[in-house]
Amino acid sequence: MDFLLGGMGVVLLTFWVLALEGSPMEGLRIFYEHTFAFQGERETPWSIFAQVPELRVLQLPLTLLAGLLAIVVAVLPKRWSIRRLAAFSAALIIAFELTVNYWFYPYVTWFEPFVFAALLLATNEKSALDRESERPPSSSGQHKPVQGAAHHKPSTPSETEQAPDSEQSR
Repeated sequence: MDFLLGGMGVVLLTFWVLALEGSPMEGLRIFYEHTFAFQGERETPWSIFAQVPELRVLQLPLTLLAGLLAIVVAVLPKRWSIRRLAAFSAALIIAFELTVNYWFYPYVTWFEPFVFAALLLATNEKSALDRESERPPSSSGQHKPVQGAAHHKPSTPSETEQAPDSEQSR
């Protein structure tokens, strides 16, 4: 309930300026025309639908599927990690960017950080980025092993790494 009240408070604090025109409904109409309506009517030659006009019939179904994907991603995963959240965020942004009328190549920077976080930080070992929010961390600060998961045995220092220590002890 507090979340809803807080959300309504933020919306009211953000859009109170629409009432400055005298009529809040007229301010809302002007806001809509200058933002959503304007962006919805813009077209660019870089959009996939402008480059291949035969695909225009798929735009609405793909937009609806992108919206459905957003709902599924918000509801379905039971466990979250930073990498999983970054991958889902990148997928959603890409899905919506592919369905818009106006697309420009610098929009890649909107999903690029999420792709980097999801892919470039991936390793074979568990790290702090893989900590799942459903399971609290152990008191020692280390993750408890998951049953059936492959475990990496810490390697022992090689002879070359031990050589400097042995020379210091002489």
